Amino acid sequence: MGVILLGVVCIAIDVIPDSRQAAYWNSCLDNTVDWLNESKDLDLRGWNKKEKESLVQDHLVSLQSYG
Repeated sequence: MGVILLGVVCIAIDVIPDSRQAAYWNSCLDNTVDWLNESKDLDLRGWNKKEKESLVQDHLVSLQSYG
């Protein structure tokens, strides 16, 4: 029983930072898509939400590789 509990605790400790990072990325993604929707300089009116998210994800991944 103790080994199972220890395993569950170790998994939980390992998952918490990943879930925080995912929450940060999701927030960043949502904010950037909102910015794209409001931007007057970019003509993305014909783009749907999935296309805009793909554009943002590509950009975020390229930024992460520099950081």
